[in-house]
Amino acid sequence: MGKQRLGFLSDFVEAITRRKRGGEAETLQALARPASERARVACTVLMGRIGDAARVAVAEQALSAYAELDAEQRLAFFRSMRDDHGVDPQAIREAYAAWDKAPDAAAVADLFRVVEPARQTLLRRLNLAPGATLQLVRMRQDLLAAMRADPGLAPIDQDFAHLLASWFNRGFLTMRRIDWNAPAAILEKLIEYESVHRMEGWGDLKRRLAENDRRLYAFFHPATGDEPLIFVEVALTQGMPDAIGPILTAPEAKLPEPADTAVFYSINNSLAGLKGVSFGNFLIKQVVAVLKAELPELKTFVTLSPVPGFAAWLAAQTDAPATELRTALAGDWPSNPGAVE
Repeated sequence: MGKQRLGFLSDFVEAITRRKRGGEAETLQALARPASERARVACTVLMGRIGDAARVAVAEQALSAYAELDAEQRLAFFRSMRDDHGVDPQAIREAYAAWDKAPDAAAVADLFRVVEPARQTLLRRLNLAPGATLQLVRMRQDLLAAMRADPGLAPIDQDFAHLLASWFNRGFLTMRRIDWNAPAAILEKLIEYESVHRMEGWGDLKRRLAENDRRLYAFFHPATGDEPLIFVEVALTQGMPDAIGPILTAPEAKLPEPADTAVFYSINNSLAGLKGVSFGNFLIKQVVAVLKAELPELKTFVTLSPVPGFAAWLAAQTDAPATELRTALAGDWPSNPGAVE
């Protein structure tokens, strides 16, 4: 690394830490560099030996600079993360040789340490910044998009998936029932994130939260605040329904009605950056337990769920029944659920 590069690293850390103390304008020149350069340099600094307070400040600057990048610059950032923060091949060879010679627990631990890419440490250190967890989830969403242009970024996605599965372990999640009295910010997110059966505004949302015959539950994580990670919508009915239309179009019940069936008719993963992190099974099981305790008269629990890939499969079929079904489905049923029987 050249003297100019080392000087920039030094100026960068000094600028951040001085600004945290009130700062002097002349020391902020390093922060005026292009965002792409600041992001990469901040990551380099994070991987060095700096104090804890400085590390938090640098992590903030790294994520702030990253947020300014456009799609092309993000692609370059991810390539830098892949190429500059990988593993040390020689260290792996030596650790493997030591394990092969004496395959004890200590040798396994050493081998495990050196085969873990440095970028996993980088991601952990980025997560030191306030609010960083949600920003890193969104960074992974950007990465998934970038992988369409460069599939060679897949190893970084594996690092993200490994860490997010740990950070969003079921033990850290809390389940909440969402009703019409929930904060507006949460209610707005429900409308935004509903992708199975889109909501047509506030009136539609209010109907799905109706006290007498509807329920909605969501998982939250302490590091992401009021951002619902996944939510499930439930209808309380008498008997098992055979179509989704009546559930979506039924008028609100004015009084509690006898119900013996809980219908799980929509479940939505809210954050694309958490792709592959399993929440749905845990959420449904916990909701079933809550409903059984609250409404012991419920005897049946069912789902009315879309079939992934069905539309593509149907479009590829050429036989007469498939053609007839495609014709029947070609109307306005996606925007008129009541037409589906």
